[in-house]
Amino acid sequence: MSDQTPAPEPAEDGSFIERLSSSLRGYFLIEGSPIPLGIYRILLGLTIMYEAHHNFRRIAFYTPDTFHFPYVGFIKPLPIGDLPRRIPADDVLWAALEQLAWPDTIEMLFTWQFVFATMLMLGLLTRVGALGVLMTQGYALFICQLNFRNHIYLTLLCVLLILFSPAGRALSLDDGFKRVYEWLLPDKKRQTPEWVPLMTQRLIGIQIAMMYFWATTHKLSPGFLSGYPMGRAVSRAITRARPASWLFSPEQLQQLSEFFADPQWQPLLAYMTVFAEGFLAVGLFFRSTRLAAVCIGIGLHFGIFLMMDIHTFGMLSVSAYICFWVPRARPIPIAGLPTPRLKSPGAPKEAAEA
Repeated sequence: MSDQTPAPEPAEDGSFIERLSSSLRGYFLIEGSPIPLGIYRILLGLTIMYEAHHNFRRIAFYTPDTFHFPYVGFIKPLPIGDLPRRIPADDVLWAALEQLAWPDTIEMLFTWQFVFATMLMLGLLTRVGALGVLMTQGYALFICQLNFRNHIYLTLLCVLLILFSPAGRALSLDDGFKRVYEWLLPDKKRQTPEWVPLMTQRLIGIQIAMMYFWATTHKLSPGFLSGYPMGRAVSRAITRARPASWLFSPEQLQQLSEFFADPQWQPLLAYMTVFAEGFLAVGLFFRSTRLAAVCIGIGLHFGIFLMMDIHTFGMLSVSAYICFWVPRARPIPIAGLPTPRLKSPGAPKEAAEA
């Protein structure tokens, strides 16, 4: 499926369960380069930093009066402090960073979220940063059932996987400090791993594919395929979307709004969306279709960003495409079980002989 996916040795006499078990071990129980996870950690951290800063633009949404249905009773809404009342939204984060304190107000909570996301992006105490993001982002989700948004839920799932992954083993300050420590002690045996387990990287990719699969199946209904719900939503949003206003004049935006409201084109746009998301759910797994899937995914989310000003969800989705890239891999041997071989003929000699 991926560039160098371990494939089990043919076992014609094996049972279906044995062959399935071998295939799953060949896909999940592998180790390889930590570079893709390191790149994903950086992109994920940048996305959450942007989201934390963007939260100050809509901080009024988090007033205690708007929360009525918490998931758990012990989570209580935090009050809004005085910073948003006397400072423009774009400057609240920087003012809060100057007086960083325990999060007893909602803007201080989002400020800590920004700090933890920065740690995650830099790879500085990577797991601490991931845990901090998990707690602050979890508050935004669990404070009220009416506050459920797809990108908050997706962020929590991805950060949870990053927390248990070796994402800090590459392109991180943690790894850099460790390398300097090993260089200062030349007699010490090198401990920095060249190979890391890739199960969490696989799970992140599967999470993104499941998201696209669910989106596809959810849209396979006569209502959506008629094109009316999507056309109506885009027709209304595009005249107010800031990214669209950067490229089009008000007259052109009005023409685009009328185009999306036209019943003649609405079914075509709906079917194109279903095809794109269905192709992404499958195409990202295979090397022969991955480049096309990545291009389609970037185009899809850029279009959503341009026409509807929905950005965080697209940034989360596109940044995870790197998790489908496995530049090198070798199976993790398990006592008592046959070791799968590497299917790719271009596999490194070290991996092929492992």
